[in-house]
Amino acid sequence: MQFLLCFAFSQIGFEFKAPIILDIKPFAFERILALNSGFLICNENSGVIHRFDLDGNFQGNLGDGHERAPQLPYRVSWIPDQRQLYVYDAAAKEISVWTADGDYLRTIATDFDVFFQIGRLLPARDGFITPISLTEDSYLLGRFDAGFKMKSYAYEVIYSELSSMSPELYKTFALRVAADGQPLYLAAQTLAAKIHIFDENLNFIRSFILNSGGWKPANLRRLERISRNPKELDKYRERFSEVVAMEALSGDRYVVGIRNLTEPWTYAYQCYDAGLDLPVGEALETAYRLVGSNGDTLYFLNAKSTRTTLIPCAVE
Repeated sequence: MQFLLCFAFSQIGFEFKAPIILDIKPFAFERILALNSGFLICNENSGVIHRFDLDGNFQGNLGDGHERAPQLPYRVSWIPDQRQLYVYDAAAKEISVWTADGDYLRTIATDFDVFFQIGRLLPARDGFITPISLTEDSYLLGRFDAGFKMKSYAYEVIYSELSSMSPELYKTFALRVAADGQPLYLAAQTLAAKIHIFDENLNFIRSFILNSGGWKPANLRRLERISRNPKELDKYRERFSEVVAMEALSGDRYVVGIRNLTEPWTYAYQCYDAGLDLPVGEALETAYRLVGSNGDTLYFLNAKSTRTTLIPCAVE
């Protein structure tokens, strides 16, 4: 049965389409990659990357039976210009490259140490830009060459007060957009309602405050005290806001998701114009969590479903 909701405004509309039921047991995930041919999901519970077609049918695990299959996949990135998948293996500290169909191409060795982690790879001239962690409590943006040798850093996003907190409380979001034909790189930290904008060389351009009139800042002292107590943290999360998602759309638009703008465990998703730093249309408020995008289609997770359910949403 098709589940259809439509939020139409003068400048932009959100239209939910029929749910996609994934043939997998429910689990909490954020690392989903939506391609024209299907979905890839990093399952941290089992340490594998699941492959699904667009109807949600399981197609196997990436690298099944291959000697270079990732041991502990931490992040999967799709580079459209190359039409290749880059998988960061946190156990081997290396990056393997695959086709969208799961065929192995090559492996790139890195000199990352035990604390070094990377986020979504964003294509840049002769390399990549991505959120990185140099130590267990320091998050920045980094620029790599094509062989994953570090070229430059920018934008330390972690607050010093958060150094002893759970990593999920100082998560960095980053994405690549275009404005007037030029690439821009946007970064935000989960507890700050601000977007920072850089050029392809990680030179700072500007920053702006999100249009989040209902933003409720967290008490950092209390957060530090309870951050490693899951029950206390979940209870307190009903009282403050977080950035929970940033996804690029086609053209110069992107979507930012914020939790708890209006009431506990409700998400508000606002579309922005990358050239003007202005919101476009009204925000979409829903209990669904944004986990991926492809072109002008967003994919939300219905975390309350008894089956793993993705809800596609067209942005018009």
